[in-house]
Amino acid sequence: MRRILGEADGALDILQAVWLTVHRKLPTLRSADAFRVWIYRIAHDHAVAELRRKSRRPVLFEDAPD
Repeated sequence: MRRILGEADGALDILQAVWLTVHRKLPTLRSADAFRVWIYRIAHDHAVAELRRKSRRPVLFEDAPD
């Protein structure tokens, strides 16, 4: 998560959301052999959603780089 998002605090928040999703959707996992791919896909989807959400956030003039 840190590698994808580039920040430690945001990565921990997303990681918590990933584990909640895994816990909630575990009954939908069809094969135990597919667990690594399944959990990676969930984590990737959460990280990409967070990056998209951040890119839509408006930049205030006070926060704009000089």
